[in-house]
Amino acid sequence: MVSAEAYLALRDSVNALQMVRWVLDTAVKVTPFNSNVDYAAGFGLSMPRIMLLRADLAAAMGRADEARIWYKRLLDLWANADPEFQPLLERIRRAYAALGAV
Repeated sequence: MVSAEAYLALRDSVNALQMVRWVLDTAVKVTPFNSNVDYAAGFGLSMPRIMLLRADLAAAMGRADEARIWYKRLLDLWANADPEFQPLLERIRRAYAALGAV
């Protein structure tokens, strides 16, 4: 996530998207989330943020299919979210709908 945000600070969306793709497509497969190690817990807690960044970057770069997949996964993940998350979920729903999703 730090690398992706650094690329965004440099206005490099292409590499930022590549970083979040790598995290979600590769790093997740080898990270022990059931560990007591602090990095595993932090990594797990940052997953929704990484998923949202991937969806937003994909949408901004015209990759509607990829963006729809990740917005939908977030909506499914947070289907029973607490009320405090509803403004964020409304933003995700609007972005998802703007991509032609129902």
